[in-house]
Amino acid sequence: MSDFIWHDGNINSLNYSVAESGASLAIEAEFYSTPESTQRDKFTINCRDVTRFNNVINFLEVKDNYSAGSVSNGYLRGNTLWLYLLDGVIEIHADQISVSRR
Repeated sequence: MSDFIWHDGNINSLNYSVAESGASLAIEAEFYSTPESTQRDKFTINCRDVTRFNNVINFLEVKDNYSAGSVSNGYLRGNTLWLYLLDGVIEIHADQISVSRR
């Protein structure tokens, strides 16, 4: 997860599903690839076998800061993904977390 910059990114959608086989979660987002980038690239964050998901988002702040970017920071530690937003946080515990460019 080092081929993009979390700061000033945007979360465009967050979808989850639960079945007998387990839970999964997908985040569609846009991040800058380098500090010099002038436009954000599209990424999908896929989380499989999710065991815990916490989410607090102030959508008014996300909307108001969309052009500047609503992601303050993010990181993956072990099997936990943290995304810090303006007035919010997304925390995901999953056995598999992957990021792909769309």
